Amino acid sequence: MKRLSLSVKLTLISILISGLILVLLYFGFTHIVKQHLLKVEKEKAEIIAKTIGPMIAMNAFLGLSDENVQLATQTKQNSDVVGVAITIDDKILIDDKLAAQDGFILIEELIYDPLTADAVGKLEIQYLTGAYKEAANEINQNVLYQLGYISIAFLLFGLLVRYFMRPLGLIAQIVSNYKPGEKLAFSGVRMEPEISAISNAFHLMLKTIDEHNLLLERYKLSIDESSIVSRIDPSGRITYVNDEFCKVSGYERQELINSSCNLVQSSEISSEFYQNIWKHLYSKKIWKGTLQNESKNGEPYFVKSTIVPILDESDNILEFVTIQHDVTQIIKQQEQISRQVTDPVTGLKNRVKLIEDLQSIDKCSLAFLSVDNYDVIKDYYGYETGLDIIVSLSGRIKSLLHNDNVNLYKLASNEYAILSTDYDLDLFYSKCRELIEIIEDSTIHVGGEYFDIHMSAGISNTLEKITLYASLALKQAKNTNVPVLIYETSGNLIQHYENNILWTKKLKEALQEDRIAVFAQAIVDSSTMQVNKYECLVRLIDEDGKIVSPFFFLDVAKKTKLYHKITKTVFSKTLAAMKQISDVEFSINLSPDDLMHNETMDFISEAISQSNCAERIVLEIVESEEIEELNAVSNSINKLKNLGCKVAIDDFGTGYSNFSYLMQINADFIKVDGSLIKDIHQNKNSHVFAQTILHFAKQLELKTVAVFVHNEKVMDEVRSMGFDYLQGFHLDEPKPLDEIINK
Repeated sequence: MKRLSLSVKLTLISILISGLILVLLYFGFTHIVKQHLLKVEKEKAEIIAKTIGPMIAMNAFLGLSDENVQLATQTKQNSDVVGVAITIDDKILIDDKLAAQDGFILIEELIYDPLTADAVGKLEIQYLTGAYKEAANEINQNVLYQLGYISIAFLLFGLLVRYFMRPLGLIAQIVSNYKPGEKLAFSGVRMEPEISAISNAFHLMLKTIDEHNLLLERYKLSIDESSIVSRIDPSGRITYVNDEFCKVSGYERQELINSSCNLVQSSEISSEFYQNIWKHLYSKKIWKGTLQNESKNGEPYFVKSTIVPILDESDNILEFVTIQHDVTQIIKQQEQISRQVTDPVTGLKNRVKLIEDLQSIDKCSLAFLSVDNYDVIKDYYGYETGLDIIVSLSGRIKSLLHNDNVNLYKLASNEYAILSTDYDLDLFYSKCRELIEIIEDSTIHVGGEYFDIHMSAGISNTLEKITLYASLALKQAKNTNVPVLIYETSGNLIQHYENNILWTKKLKEALQEDRIAVFAQAIVDSSTMQVNKYECLVRLIDEDGKIVSPFFFLDVAKKTKLYHKITKTVFSKTLAAMKQISDVEFSINLSPDDLMHNETMDFISEAISQSNCAERIVLEIVESEEIEELNAVSNSINKLKNLGCKVAIDDFGTGYSNFSYLMQINADFIKVDGSLIKDIHQNKNSHVFAQTILHFAKQLELKTVAVFVHNEKVMDEVRSMGFDYLQGFHLDEPKPLDEIINK
């Protein structure tokens, strides 16, 4: 069935609308007119009744019954009155009403005694209403004439619409059949100025589209000629490759199409690496990086890649477009550069040469030297001055080393290495210390300025892990402000770093395997001895199921990114438990580092907001940890308090800020440090200090908690002193959250 054109549709719609309007107007107006005229007739009858009613009442009062009959007869002489009835004291004086019928209305008026105002009778007037119908018919006839004129106007409007819309329909048909590059020909189309303007607009639009399409084709051609291009569907199947892709990979196009993109992935790269890329892409983000692929003949090649997810209108992934550039030669050149053995700034041997030399000897001593104040100088005087100082210092150090069996190497920007195959360890130590003393006693002259140089050195002669041990010794020398340190003199240092490596690995595995557990210890109300709070404590469950105290791993965690992951885990598990336990507060420990870490703060804020139990959360801030940016920490605490949380200062009385710290942190609780509580029953100084804290807290209306309540004597003492809450092994030992929930 042929579809109607827009002009025909508009014409039909205009006729339909006009007809509907005419019908509604006619019936509506007729009804209104009839109702109005009927109302007028009724008002006339009511006026007559109200006029003669008092007269009838007066005649009845005077006993003039004949007068009332005569009055009724006169009223009936009105052309629209067809019947009158008068009843006085239940006596009918006259009743000549007609039978009820269409066109009559009956008006009733009560007759009242002039003296008592009591109703004594009734007047009924039968009024003819047919007169209004003639007037209404006449008005309706006039209305029909006017509506007829309106309908003609609508019809003419519809025809005009069709007249002007038909050319637009023809233009639309011509445009729909348009092919790129063709010229539009509007033959047979009536070109009024407006239609001509529309056709010109179409010409311009289509010309612009053609130009853009041409540009797109050229862009595609240029990308195809200069880049390696492929398209991959959401399942990882290749749907398109260009010639460059085939050229660099060594595969034919038919071998690649519908194959998995794994076909060109290198077997040397871990599957985890590719999984992370897919995870990134499936999150609808562009991935950029360098990939190592493998050609058909097994040769590796490197491509700098940009992978773009293409989304549909519903934000679903349609496909991935990959644009790559072959950087194999660049990578090879970088490898060649890395194999160069000379530092380009100082001309000294570099780290690559050092490693090569260490592999060729079986006995040596190695020192790592650092210019400790290099960064300060560079930041103040500029990078160029820093380089000039390093060049001058390198010449100075080299001139102080006269032995052919002692070699100098330039490592990082401010680090050197000295390798000796001649001196024994003690003599080498002396030589390095002497060298540093000479340099620090003199100055470096650069750019008209004189610079004092401060250096540290770490020494090792254990060939196995010699660079590691020298590096660790250097680090310890810096930390302890010792000019030169031999690693053997700090064997605990090596053990310390090896322990860090071990526990970092353990923590990673525990987080991956969900072996970070939360234990809870009761906090008791001092007056009632009832439990209404718990402190949440982190524990690690090792591979054998043993519970590990945070003493062994928390410091290591704080030196890595793992610490914030542990904080998030504790928060998540605690909030999940709180949903199953009501009317009990839970304390969660936060460090200043947590409060300064934006990502962790965002996580905590969101978790608290969604928990619906913020009023039962107490955030414990460790006061014994130094806070460098107190204002920033205070702002973070206030944000959390605005969510409804409470704040407790933990380990109060041992920290850096003490009372001034408390004044700035808007706390609700003070947890007095256990070192003051553990022997408070027999240590006068602890007692006095704790009493001072208690007094101060009461003045600020803060609640106090005594921790480390480990026996009955301590418990009795802190209760008598006025502590609000108690916590310690004498009252309760930490237990898993599950036991608290199922209690």
